[in-house]
This record gives sequence, C-alpha cells and structure tokens, in this order.
Amino acid sequence: MDTQVDDVIDNNLDVIRKFFIGISSCNYLDGRCYRLYLDLDDETVFEDFQTSSQSWIQRNDNTLVEIYRVESYADTPEEGEEWYTDGCDLNDYGFEEFVDKLRNRINDAIAEYTNRRG
Repeated sequence: MDTQVDDVIDNNLDVIRKFFIGISSCNYLDGRCYRLYLDLDDETVFEDFQTSSQSWIQRNDNTLVEIYRVESYADTPEEGEEWYTDGCDLNDYGFEEFVDKLRNRINDAIAEYTNRRG
C-alpha cells in the first residue's frame, strides 16, 4: 500500500473512529444512510448522513468519493452479541479490519483519480 493512503488514514483517524463507533454501537442503524467520503482535493475524510439512500453528495469533477456506506435498522443484540459501549476496545469489534477495508477503498479511489488526470 502507498504511504499516501496511510497518511490519509492517519490524518483522518478521529473521523474514521467516530464513524466506526456509530456503526458498532448501532447508533447509525436507525434507518438513515450514513456515508464516509474521501475528498480527493485535500485528502480529508468526512461523514454525512441522509434520510434516504437515494440522496447523496457529489461533485461534477468526481473528486468526492464515497468510501463506505451503512444503512439499516437495529433492534436489540442477538443472544451472545454485544454492541460497542464507551470504554470498550474497538479492536474487539473489528476496527482494524474496518480500517483495512477503508485503506483498500482509499487506495482504489486515489489510483482511479490519478489515472483520470493522466
């Protein structure tokens, strides 16, 4: 993987962590559509939510890329399952695997953008 991708992850870790906590605590499983975007102009990651999966934000020059989306409803955990609560270790809920998935998507977005620019 490229150090550019690692820099994007490192520089946006707080946003990524907040998004992951929203998913693993089921706070983001309220029927709305939550998305993480990568802004290729300044390599920032930010979060947005819409009431419908049919609504999103975009730019005409394709420099705004959705790198993750979650939309669902959650009830109560099944027996044996737990939701994240403050103070828990995020790695117990798959945070490293989530970051790896984002790392691949960020890498693909940067590569595609670089290829388009020539």
